[in-house]
Amino acid sequence: MKLHLMAAHLAFAMSFTLMSGCMVIEVRDPDKLARLRNGTPQRPRSISLNSPLRSPGSSSQPVVIVQGVTNGFTVGLYSDSSCSQSLGQAVAVGTSAQITTSALTEGNYRFYANETTKTGIKGACSAVYADYQLILSPLPPSALALQSPASSPGGLNQPVIRTSGVQSGESVSLFSDPDCTSAVSSSTLASGTTVDVTSSALSAGVTRFYAKTTDAVAKVSACSTASVDYSYQVPVITLSRDVY
Repeated sequence: MKLHLMAAHLAFAMSFTLMSGCMVIEVRDPDKLARLRNGTPQRPRSISLNSPLRSPGSSSQPVVIVQGVTNGFTVGLYSDSSCSQSLGQAVAVGTSAQITTSALTEGNYRFYANETTKTGIKGACSAVYADYQLILSPLPPSALALQSPASSPGGLNQPVIRTSGVQSGESVSLFSDPDCTSAVSSSTLASGTTVDVTSSALSAGVTRFYAKTTDAVAKVSACSTASVDYSYQVPVITLSRDVY
């Protein structure tokens, strides 16, 4: 049998439990009981970019992954270390939450996070953070390399160039000058962070390839500073005949 005694002037509750002729007296803090019943918010353990995967990026609404949170709690994303400038929120699934930010303007951002219990208890702002620089124009490829043939010189007049450091959904084109005005390929759509682009037919000699990207809304990057050289040598066919 449990008898509950409540007093309005007390900041705690007392409960009496009769077990085997003995009385057990428990003093409980109602606030602590609420925290135990509803969960205690904790500081997120890590914050990372999910889309785009790198910074700088051209997405004005990047997707951020917050880990080390509590299933079912609301996770907030902020642009300041006191977690007062909200950029979005999502409910945690398992120990992580995926949050798409509100629309950002061009500039530098540092993302922090916290979590809030189902009863509105807000946790401390995270000590960890993730940096993101928004550049509204897409970035050019960060590296170019020969893919086929794998070395230069070669006898293939339409070499394949692998471009790296691009974003899925961007189109990549090759050029033969550092201003990216002389196109030497059609555009190729990237499905990951690298894409192989086949050049148009080349004349004999050395070509230095550069590249630039175009995003889904037709914004064009600057020309890449990265480049790769390829020397096309026309194959020599030697005819011979047997002398009898």
